[in-house]
Amino acid sequence: MKKFLFILLLMINKTGAQHNNQAPETNQFPNVVYYQIFVHSFADSNNDGIGDLNGIAQKLDYIKDLGIRGIWLTPILASYSYHKYDVIDYYRIDSQYGTLADLNNLIEQAHNRGIAVIMDMVINHCSDKHPYFLSARDSLTSPYRDFFVWSAVENIETEINHWYIPKLRGVKPFKPHKFDDGTAAYYAFFWDGMPDFNYDNQQVRQAMIDVGKYWLTHTALDGFRLDAAMWIYPKTDTNKTLQWWHEYSNALRTVKPDVFLLAEVTEAHMYAAPYLANGIDAVFNFDLAQHIIDVLINERNMHLPFKVKQMIDVYEKANPNFIEATFLSNHDQNRIASTLNGDAKKIKLAASILLTLPGSPFIYYGEELGMLGKKPDEYLREPMLWSHEKDSNQCKWLKHKYNKPLQVAPVSIQQQTINSTLQHYKALINLRNHNAALAFGNIIPVQTQNQSILIYIRSFENNPLLIMHNLSSKNITIEKSSLPQHFNNVIFSSNFSSKSNHNTFTLAPYASMIAWP
Repeated sequence: MKKFLFILLLMINKTGAQHNNQAPETNQFPNVVYYQIFVHSFADSNNDGIGDLNGIAQKLDYIKDLGIRGIWLTPILASYSYHKYDVIDYYRIDSQYGTLADLNNLIEQAHNRGIAVIMDMVINHCSDKHPYFLSARDSLTSPYRDFFVWSAVENIETEINHWYIPKLRGVKPFKPHKFDDGTAAYYAFFWDGMPDFNYDNQQVRQAMIDVGKYWLTHTALDGFRLDAAMWIYPKTDTNKTLQWWHEYSNALRTVKPDVFLLAEVTEAHMYAAPYLANGIDAVFNFDLAQHIIDVLINERNMHLPFKVKQMIDVYEKANPNFIEATFLSNHDQNRIASTLNGDAKKIKLAASILLTLPGSPFIYYGEELGMLGKKPDEYLREPMLWSHEKDSNQCKWLKHKYNKPLQVAPVSIQQQTINSTLQHYKALINLRNHNAALAFGNIIPVQTQNQSILIYIRSFENNPLLIMHNLSSKNITIEKSSLPQHFNNVIFSSNFSSKSNHNTFTLAPYASMIAWP
């Protein structure tokens, strides 16, 4: 078995590249496979138990070897929290993570390996400990009072759960902090520790533009992942939110014309598409992530390829040059491996589907190991598993609850195991990196009477690939005569038990196969 799979990996390297030797570069940013790094948990360089920028730099060879050509750093700016989504200083890197020099070194080292770097930019809100808010909270005449949204409690009629009354620090018991004019409550969509900015204030808009320009001119960052992009204004004012991102995009492109802007928009694709027409290059496809999960859990194709094509058509109408950011799970969601109850075959199948559909896939750190994690949030972000033995980069800020030694094998073991989840990810990413049909190709749904099989064609410049996934626990045989055209040369098979002969393909349970004519 090991010998077969080893030969298979070599075949992927050779066949995929040769079949498309005239194709454009398939791993050119921003059309690449990305890796989301939760910085606090990834790699520790100074033995304080907390991940940092230098730790990431020390693991770049691992990231490159995986086939990744773009990394997304979760927030690294100064904050009192472990997740850093509540910023207290937009011009300083958190001391737990390093310095500006460390960030520039990381970016340089990444670029030397052909890896782009984008950084989380959190400008929908700041920390309630940010100097702006502290000043606004304590004085009606503060120059920052109007940087936030205030209301008299009795006037709040909508989104009641997002309004809070600040409390005086040091007063026990806490008492409401209420001014004579009655403007007691402030708006904070996510929680009271992260007050939303008032984007009707032009000074706020300019301040956040200045922040973006600062990081683009003081570093070689390739772009930003824009946190909570859809919540700049309440959903009733989406047009104002879109206008803001158009303004923001235009301003940042004056200092870096090719800056990559990726927006977190959790709405369905038809509501996410307008962002692509207003300065945003890519939006995460939350719709697709849920569809993939539904397919895997129900073991039925649920017309997934047809839905994907519909989504792409909507995005293309908004922006013909859009980039679709696909993913399985992220730092706010139960990890895909836990959603699939730790089923190793389905975990690999999820990767096979993600990495063969259109889009630029985002892999959440540890996903390639089958790392587990469920809410609350801390346990979605457990330390990356480098080794069960002593590893100088192992983070220790949080004790593993779901990823204990007998639950998930670490990098050091999976690197030596030919049929591991890690090797499965590497094989598929490598295939995508060398095959234009997977990187750029359109999707052609293939109708099938058997709902337990998922079939589609990816095609680029008349070079088609047939993609087949068995969603069930039983062998499935596909008559080649039932396909739109003849495919005979298998270039990827996730299971040695799957077979191909002149007339049929037979897929083992939960297996995937890719073939070209």
